[in-house]
Amino acid sequence: MARVITAVCLLFLWGCVTSQSSIVKLDDSASYPESDKTIVLLEPPERDFKKIAIIETRGVGNAGLPEMLDGMKSEARKIGADAILPVQDTSETVPPSVIYNPWLGGYQTLGGGRISRIRGIAIKYTD
Repeated sequence: MARVITAVCLLFLWGCVTSQSSIVKLDDSASYPESDKTIVLLEPPERDFKKIAIIETRGVGNAGLPEMLDGMKSEARKIGADAILPVQDTSETVPPSVIYNPWLGGYQTLGGGRISRIRGIAIKYTD
């Protein structure tokens, strides 16, 4: 019974997450203080900058573009990025899965739907 309650709680918490981000630093030896503000740019800035990381954010459930970009900005701030340049926006269809649920006494369909993914370049101004 405790396992079932734990599983239900984990599924509930998973449902509250709207996006997940992962970061690949381009230079592990470079580190920057956390940024106060990170902005999203639609084209490269005219200022001098260097690319410091690749950030990929994957939407969970029905996460929209604003939630995904907010998640991306939050992660970029942590590594000291001044801005993000989104470079790729894709989505994939994930089929639903069927599991046997002994607690409810039958099969249950979980998940499925469209999952969006945005990849961007985190930049740091050099001037």
